[in-house]
Amino acid sequence: MADKCDSIRSRLRDLEVELKDSQSTPGDIPVSKPPPHLNALVREIAQTRLSLQACVESLLARQWTVTG
Repeated sequence: MADKCDSIRSRLRDLEVELKDSQSTPGDIPVSKPPPHLNALVREIAQTRLSLQACVESLLARQWTVTG
């Protein structure tokens, strides 16, 4: 069942795939420091995870209705 957090989940999956693809493979020559875009990508993944957490928590929050 789709919910309002699906777009965030999808974005997070895409970012994590991008991160995995940008990491070196075992046969590569080791680099002393990561490429600059890698740091920005890791920050974006962290921010997206926080957004997803907030979205899921908002879905799980109890909705109270006062009547009478």
